[in-house]
Amino acid sequence: RVTTEADADNSIRNYLKNHSGESGTQYWVSSTWLNNDANYTVNRTTSQRLFGNYSLYVKVNETNRNGGGCYYQQVAGSQLSAGSTYTLSAYVKTKGIT
Repeated sequence: RVTTEADADNSIRNYLKNHSGESGTQYWVSSTWLNNDANYTVNRTTSQRLFGNYSLYVKVNETNRNGGGCYYQQVAGSQLSAGSTYTLSAYVKTKGIT
């Protein structure tokens, strides 16, 4: 649900490096949870993209696992100010999730 819209007079800063996957998986970290039982791969693709020439693509290789996986990027605390409000957003396409 959209609660606000972008204001053309105010630029929005993206704190993520390589957010569209133009440089492959550089700056992104892969991790698992719950028994480290996730079996997935992360690559970049040109077939599903929104900004730039690439996007990051997460593929689950086995669906009978109990664990989970994620792909994340840490933002340096020196880039953020205590007490300030930040908005996180993402464009995510899913397939076969129930």
